[in-house]
Amino acid sequence: MITQASCESPQTLVLGGAGTGKTVLAIARAQQLAKDGFRTMLVCYNELLGAELARRVGQTPSLTAGTFHALCLREVQRAGIVVSNKRDQAWWEDEAPSVLIDACSRNETIYDAIVVDEGQDFSPSWLDALKCVTRNVEEAPFFMFADSRQDIWRRGWDLDADFPFVWELTRNMRNTHPIAKRVAAIVGGDAQDRGILGPNPIWRASDGPAKERDVVNAVEHLLDQGFGPTSLVVLCGSRRMAERLRERSIGPFSFGLWGSRGIPVETVSRFKGLESQAIILVLDGPFSNDAPTSAYVGMSRARSVLVVVGDGADQSPLSWDTQ
Repeated sequence: MITQASCESPQTLVLGGAGTGKTVLAIARAQQLAKDGFRTMLVCYNELLGAELARRVGQTPSLTAGTFHALCLREVQRAGIVVSNKRDQAWWEDEAPSVLIDACSRNETIYDAIVVDEGQDFSPSWLDALKCVTRNVEEAPFFMFADSRQDIWRRGWDLDADFPFVWELTRNMRNTHPIAKRVAAIVGGDAQDRGILGPNPIWRASDGPAKERDVVNAVEHLLDQGFGPTSLVVLCGSRRMAERLRERSIGPFSFGLWGSRGIPVETVSRFKGLESQAIILVLDGPFSNDAPTSAYVGMSRARSVLVVVGDGADQSPLSWDTQ
């Protein structure tokens, strides 16, 4: 059950839908803790978001920002612990937390406070490991920001969740009203947003799952409207589609990774936690049980312009035809 309480509690879970400002608040909380003299770790799972967090906090004294696994590998290297260069999925999921605790113990690395962004990406063992590297575990400030509706990885982050205080963010601060309505419809909710006007989202119907030519046509249309590499991101459901698109170019623009000079093409899962003025969401695979979650994440990345490219038959499962 969700209750409202002050975010000043040392152990606080902040819940909120996509676009409600969780990352902004996570950064602000981490910076304030560091300013107050706490050695603070601001941590997430996604590599792209981790780089963005590190960029935004800059050289803030007593504050380190990055991904959970980057933290693990950094402490492992400092401790001189030998791990295989061929780390499989089981290592990242199950062994990394215990290795982190061992490495921090050898390095005498202790944090006074932890702030976790996109907490739904974490497993309980990862969260336990973070608590184990804090001073005065029971009293150390531990803030987690999460959205269960963006739980792509299904690691059971909330199985052992026991926070004295849970605070809920309810207003969408990112999307225009038309986009917020589409995003809310996927999860059966009402749009609580700032009422910012903008163009209606567009569904460009494809013959079956979206093909490369469908995406190229959608990109060309937005390029003609003045969008470019700094304001447009293409999000794909599969890595295969993203890799194929990165081999192509349109006029003077090539497709590339987020942060490159070309038009960014990423998967929905890699881009989670970030945003762009315009998003082209590519539904390039058979519709599955996880598709609504992926679409919710992908569509909510758009601040003002949203184009969905996919089979018209997928509109109904996403409640697109109800708006």
